[in-house]
Amino acid sequence: MKTFAAARAGVLRHAVPGVYYYASFAALPVLGLLQTRVLTSLMSQSAFGSLQLVVPIVNWCVLLGGLGTPQYLVRFFARDGNDLFWRCLAVALRATAAVSLVVIALAAAIDPGLEGYRAGPAVALLLAAAIVAGQLSAQVKALLRVQEQHLLYNLVVILERLMILAGVAVMVW
Repeated sequence: MKTFAAARAGVLRHAVPGVYYYASFAALPVLGLLQTRVLTSLMSQSAFGSLQLVVPIVNWCVLLGGLGTPQYLVRFFARDGNDLFWRCLAVALRATAAVSLVVIALAAAIDPGLEGYRAGPAVALLLAAAIVAGQLSAQVKALLRVQEQHLLYNLVVILERLMILAGVAVMVW
């Protein structure tokens, strides 16, 4: 028969990871609000609006360039193991490079009429880096999801949002 102290220790051992998980999960919307507040104070209205136009384009490129590899990784990881992650990552990065080249060519050729927008190598490089970083993040999140590493998954999402803030801060200053 377990003593009260032993039973309490067992409950705490299982409760603490749950508390961390829900705390990290709850931090995501709070961080989103904080991110919006910081970005709107750093950027003009038109620049913030332009950023909100670019984010879906980057996400679309990540989705298209991924060729479904995150879902494939989740589905077949149990059968194929870690080797599958590296194969999926290689396929996704190749396709993402192709998609990035097309988007960069379009960004250079089309004038969206946005104030302060100047197509050039810096913008193209920044766009390509955002797309590749998004693809890496999608693949890592799929791997963490299949390995049931929920805290690390939430940490990756939090780091994504912090990287957006850092990138905008660097561009603005």
